[in-house]
Amino acid sequence: MCFAREKVACRRRANWGFPYFIARRLQLSGKAAHRMSKPFLSIATIAVAISVGAMLVAVSVARGFQAEIASRATMFVGHVQVVNLDGNASLEQIPIERNGFLYDRLLEIPSLRSAFPFVLKGGVIKTSESMQGCIVKGVDGSMDWSLMQPFIARGRVPNFRDPAGYRETIISEAIAERLDLDTGQRLTVYFVQNPPRVRQMDIVGVYSTQLTDFDARYIFAHMAHLQRVNGWDSTQIGGYEVHAHGMADADGVVAAAVDAVDENLEREGKLLRVVDMRDRYASLFGWLDLMDVNVVVLLTVLLAVAGVNMITAMLILILERTRMVGLLKALGARGRQLRAIFIMQAVYILLRGLLIGNAVGLALLAAQRRWAVVRLNPEDYYIDRVPVSLSVALVVAVNAITIAVTLAMMLGPSAIVARMNAGESVRFE
Repeated sequence: MCFAREKVACRRRANWGFPYFIARRLQLSGKAAHRMSKPFLSIATIAVAISVGAMLVAVSVARGFQAEIASRATMFVGHVQVVNLDGNASLEQIPIERNGFLYDRLLEIPSLRSAFPFVLKGGVIKTSESMQGCIVKGVDGSMDWSLMQPFIARGRVPNFRDPAGYRETIISEAIAERLDLDTGQRLTVYFVQNPPRVRQMDIVGVYSTQLTDFDARYIFAHMAHLQRVNGWDSTQIGGYEVHAHGMADADGVVAAAVDAVDENLEREGKLLRVVDMRDRYASLFGWLDLMDVNVVVLLTVLLAVAGVNMITAMLILILERTRMVGLLKALGARGRQLRAIFIMQAVYILLRGLLIGNAVGLALLAAQRRWAVVRLNPEDYYIDRVPVSLSVALVVAVNAITIAVTLAMMLGPSAIVARMNAGESVRFE
């Protein structure tokens, strides 16, 4: 029994040790790169390097765009909103009651970043020279201002935890420029209803997300203003806004919010509705999802380019080593061993290309992240620079896919070696 195991182990060492020895000797001796094959091997190496570098850049930029735009949009509306079942997308909300049980259940959602009550109402900002319509978003001290902090252009966020911050508000750069307003000034908002209502607030900050449709409309104020304008008491709110850590967690947060609303229905008998913001703003999030399709198409083309060049390089190596193949066959080498020799030779080329491609791609991404070398027009792309989202998992995945696909494509051409005739190969000129 032991003898049989040792025999199997020896056979495995022979199957892989011999090809590795030959491939290694060819690589170290420099004879693998003869005059005919050298330019083709260089081209294959460059093709792999360009493909890997381009794939890293494409995936990182696409993920960066998706993360940046989604984070800016969800800052205004969240990933999920829990509102009255009879409500609609208008700015005249039907109130719901503050519910400790429901709020606690929302705060227990896995992958939750924050959840807080809110009120929305349309208004008109009026100055001595002009006016503009706006959406006043009312929040309280539980608002997660870290969502807005990266987009503060000047000033600060309101402090609604302090009673003295009741009149504070933050407006967008777009509104500030259009109405010639800035921090330290007083803002007057008119609410068109019967009877009309007016509220004055102190501007303490200016934000800019560069999402024109949102920046041109939203200001943030204490929800107590809107509760009084609507004639609500302090226990009535427009709904709860729920934020996930990222779009990857959105599906789980939506499902958990639905479960929380169902439990609240059984306990309180209140009919509420869970609104997925990806459905309400389908065009924006659909555009972001379309990037995945573009990336897949680009990756397919780049992988095909790398694979075809590697196949060409392998065929050149086989052609150049035809007499060596015949000699090794005559000495008893099996087809599997000969195939392994050329696959290992190709792997050397592939690894050089991966090393160069990763170095160049990561350097470009690091430069873009650090210095924002490539700038964009925010009116067209909602952002003023090319964003980058890079992780170790992404780099490993790109390299693993490249290796797997390229090696799979080379299995077919390598089979030529096994079918070559020893006598004819030795006589090949």
